[in-house]
Amino acid sequence: MPVNAGDLTERVKVYQAVVGRNDTGEATLTPQLVCSVWSEIRPLSSRESVQYGQQVGTTMYKLKIRFLSLLTSDMWIVYRGRKLEIAAIDEYERQLYQMLTCTERHIPKEA
Repeated sequence: MPVNAGDLTERVKVYQAVVGRNDTGEATLTPQLVCSVWSEIRPLSSRESVQYGQQVGTTMYKLKIRFLSLLTSDMWIVYRGRKLEIAAIDEYERQLYQMLTCTERHIPKEA
C-alpha cells in the first residue's frame, strides 16, 4: 500500500530533548526541533483517570508519516500546539512509511 500524498494533510513537528548547561553548570533539558513532516492523524480513543488525586484525561492518536530513520520513541510530536508522546513506532512497506501511536495527556489547570 503506497503512501498517497493526498492523505498526508496535517503538518506536525518532531522534537527531541537535548542536554545542555545553564549558567551555574547544571544539566538542563531543552526541546530541539528535529524536523517538520506531513502526516495523517486519526484519534483512536479517549479516557479519564485520577492520578495523585487529580483528574487526568488521555487521548490516543494514530499518525501515518513517510519513513524517518532518525525517529525514536524518546521524541515527541507537536500538532496544533498539542504535545503528543510517541508510544510506538511501526514500520511498513519496506520502510516506505511509519505508523505512530501517540498519547496526549490533558491535565486541567488549577483555578
